[in-house]
Amino acid sequence: MADYDEIMQSPAMFARKFSMQADPEIVKAMIQQKMIAEDSVHHNCLFFGRDENGVIRSCALRGSTDVKFRGEAPGGDKSCTFAMVGHNDVLRLFESPIDAMSHATFTKLLGKDWTADHRLSVNGSGNYESIKRYLANHTEIKSVWFCYDSDQAGCDGAEASSVRIFEDFPDRELSVMSCSPV
Repeated sequence: MADYDEIMQSPAMFARKFSMQADPEIVKAMIQQKMIAEDSVHHNCLFFGRDENGVIRSCALRGSTDVKFRGEAPGGDKSCTFAMVGHNDVLRLFESPIDAMSHATFTKLLGKDWTADHRLSVNGSGNYESIKRYLANHTEIKSVWFCYDSDQAGCDGAEASSVRIFEDFPDRELSVMSCSPV
C-alpha cells in the first residue's frame, strides 16, 4: 500500500468535504490519527484498517464526488478493518466506516463521549474475521453490539457472526446484542 503522506492530498479540503457527513471534530481526529485520507487520483475517501502494530493492512474506499462508489483496495487483510479504538468495554460493529463515524457523530450530538465505545467496521455484513481479531486483541470488551442495516444481509450477517463469537470466545461471557437503525 502507498504511504499515508503520499496519498493525502489536502487535509483541509478533505476535512471540509467529508465533514458534511460526520462531525468535523471526529473527521479531524481520524485525519490526525491517520485513519482516513483522500487519494490524490480519484478523490476517494480512504479508511485504513491497521494491525496491532499500526501497520496499514486494508483500505476501504468511498467515493466523495458525484460518482457513488464503495469498495476495498485489492489485497487487503480482511481481519484488519477500520477501527475507532475506545476506552470502555463496549464494541459496536458496523457494516461501513462511515456508519461507525456517523454513530460517533450522533453520540457526540447527544452530549456523550464519542471516544468511549470501540467501533469496528467489518466492510459488509459477512466478514467475521475482523470481529474475531478485534475481540482477541481487546480482552477488555464485555459487550458487543451489532449495528448493521436492518436488511436481510445485515440481519443474516449479525446472526451468523453472533453464533461464531460464542463458539470462538466461550469463556469470555460476552453480552451480544443487535440494534437496528430507526
